[in-house]
Order: sequence, then structure tokens, then C-alpha cells
Amino acid sequence: MGTLFGSKDPMKPHLLTLLVLCASSTVVGQITFSTAGSSWAGNSFYNYGGGTFATDNSPDATTAFAAGSVSGTQFVFGFAKEVPVGTASYDLSSTDLTIGTALTLTFTGFSALPRYVAYTGGSLNGYTFDSGTGELTFSATTINPVASASDSTGTTLNSAFGLIIETGGSHDFQGAVFRTDGFWGDVAALNGSYAGQLPLAGVNFNGVDGTNVTFDAYLTIDFLNSIGITSPAECAAYLQKAGVSNYLEITRQLFGYSGVDPLVSGVYTFGGASSLDFNGAGVDNYLIASYGNDSWSAGNIGVTAVPEPATYALLAGLGVLGLACWRRHRAN
Repeated sequence: MGTLFGSKDPMKPHLLTLLVLCASSTVVGQITFSTAGSSWAGNSFYNYGGGTFATDNSPDATTAFAAGSVSGTQFVFGFAKEVPVGTASYDLSSTDLTIGTALTLTFTGFSALPRYVAYTGGSLNGYTFDSGTGELTFSATTINPVASASDSTGTTLNSAFGLIIETGGSHDFQGAVFRTDGFWGDVAALNGSYAGQLPLAGVNFNGVDGTNVTFDAYLTIDFLNSIGITSPAECAAYLQKAGVSNYLEITRQLFGYSGVDPLVSGVYTFGGASSLDFNGAGVDNYLIASYGNDSWSAGNIGVTAVPEPATYALLAGLGVLGLACWRRHRAN
């Protein structure tokens, strides 16, 4: 695979599929970035040629460039300040896209609902998938990413934005969106090689131990019901990596509630009327599940269902049994 503007990138091999952007290959199927309907801080994007886009029509030192790449079943799209020669090339702080810049990005050519979108940026401000035209419009802001594997000190990247659109593969989250404040080059699809419970919806992230990375999962109520979650209380956050599996603290916020909602039980925060359409079927009722983790190597992180009470009882019973065996061993 080539890189953004065709330059060779010396990144570590496992990052190549997400960090490098191929200007000559901007389509998965027919998915393409469209300048029509796209903007940065209310300004236009320009077609720079060769599958590359720019924040102005006469590039200078403040111009940010963008391109898309194909990585298996994923379409990867992100911004850089120059032909990539390392992680620092993706720092936008000296460009038009300084931290907090509003972005509206339009992609065309979808033949089916995206399985999920994962991105590095601020809160999701707008999302519309049009199943009739095969168009996706996405609004968020640039962000200062926290430290992760590609930027271990957290000082190289001071403003960044990138996203991954999954169009195939074995993980179908029915248009779910995952936001993180970790660098998009360290985001990948769930890794099925770990032991323990795989999150029902999430991504794999490669972080720096000791740095807290936050995530927001935007999940439609229809999708949650399809994986057996019928109440916010049943939605939990989960981390799974080599040798470690544990639940994480989670907050839940419901949006678009009206009438009888199958996900209402207990007391939860309601965010008002939803204006987001994740699946092309009209405005959705959805849940934002927010969670974070500061103990890292590469790991799966996402949402799952809270174990049934019977499962807790079984785990407790196994714990008592283990303690009894240990005491017997000590006595002998």
C-alpha cells in the first residue's frame, strides 16, 4: 500500500494499515470523499488532485491535506500537514485545522449501511446516513489526542482528526459510532485472539500504560435490543487484552426518548431530541455509553451486557471454592 501523496512511511508495520493514506486508492467499493456538503469551520475543501483534498485552493504552510485509503474492508480517512514521514506529520496544530475546528465530512458511494465508524475527535455533532443515495455526512471537531502507541509522550500530536469506516468483516454493529481521544492510527478492528469475553461492540486500541483514553459509543436502541440489551442497566463497558479481562466504569446517556422506550429503567440522563440517523431509517433513539481505561497495551474495548445474576453467583461460588481449596492446601 502507498502512503498519503505516495510517500513511504517508516511507521511500525502494525500501524501501516491505519496510519498510511493512499491518494491513489480512495474507494472501498465506490466510497469516496465529497467536497460537496463538506466543510471546515464553515469553509470549503478543495480537490487538490490525485485523490487528495486541501483546506484552501492555494496551499501554504497552514494548509491541511486529506486523503482516503483502503485497508481490507475498511475505508480510512484522515488529515495531515505534509507528506507523511512519521506521526508528527498528522499534527494539525499549525494548520487551518487547529484544535476544536468544526468539521463536516460527506462520503458517497455506500452500497450498504456501514457496520461501524470509529474516529478520533470531539463529540459527535451530526450524523446522517442516507440509504437511498448511499451518502454519509459526519460532523465533529478536531481534538488534541492523549498519549498512545504512536505518540507515547502525548506531545507530538496537538490537533488531529481521522476516522475508520468498516464496510465488511465479521463485526456488524449496525451503524454504531465509536469516538475516542486517542490517535486514530492506533485504532483497529476487534482482535479475536484474546481469551475471555469479547466485547459485543467496540474496537481494538493500542494505548500507553498509565494514560487514560476515553471512548463514547453511540449505539441505537434497535442494535442494543438485537444483542440482548433491553435496559441501560444491562449495558456495561469491558476491556479485553492478553491476560486481562475486566469491566470498566461506565456512564450512560439516552437521546431521542419519546413515549415508551424499551431501554428505560431506573434513572438515566436524557439528552433531548435526537437529530442523528445512524442506519438510514430516520432519526434514531440511541444511547451514548462513555468509558475509559488507563491500563494499556493493545486491547479490545467496548460495550457488552452485564452478566446475569446467575453468572455472578457462579463466579462467587468459584471464588469460595478456590478459597477453601487454598486453606486446605495451607493446612496440609
